[in-house]
Amino acid sequence: MVTTLPWISASPAQEGEISRRQIGNGPVLGWQYVGCYSDSDSARTLSVSRDVGSQMTPLLCTTFCQGGLLDVTGINFAGTEFSDECYCDFNLQGTAIKLNDNECSYPCAGDSTYTCGGASRISVYQNMLLQGNLPKNKATVAGGWKFEGCHTDSLNTPPGRTLSQRVSTPTGQVTIESCTAQCGALGFSIAGLEYGQECCE
Repeated sequence: MVTTLPWISASPAQEGEISRRQIGNGPVLGWQYVGCYSDSDSARTLSVSRDVGSQMTPLLCTTFCQGGLLDVTGINFAGTEFSDECYCDFNLQGTAIKLNDNECSYPCAGDSTYTCGGASRISVYQNMLLQGNLPKNKATVAGGWKFEGCHTDSLNTPPGRTLSQRVSTPTGQVTIESCTAQCGALGFSIAGLEYGQECCE
């Protein structure tokens, strides 16, 4: 369900104004604007964390996502929306659709010379410093588990979840070893990790 937020008072830029704005400018060094994407309350493009502020800018949002999350590291994407909202995630979610940049036309609450998404539109930035520094998966781990590759996953049906059950593990304590050990103890022969903090079987 897509809902509107009546307390949002910012209005879209007039046609022609968008070209004079520095779209995607202002993020933390190492972050890069990668486009305007669709978003909704029921299918978030970025869903790990959220922040709202009357001084929102690309700089503030990317700063929050890069270092403002307790017990979570490796955030790869940040996005601004509705002028004053900021979202973070490890990946763009599968429901996201890339749109024309002019659809992200709301001025940022903290600096109207920058754009911060729009109504159900999110301006997305990627942490380019993480590119090329991603950890490699271990070929084998204790208990005879073996890495079988990277697979797609979806919240939608069809196709639905690749692994249907989620194992509860405290935030910040998910590792390959802890996930496979828990799944093995429950009698499962397949385990998977997702979003940097979820263990499924």
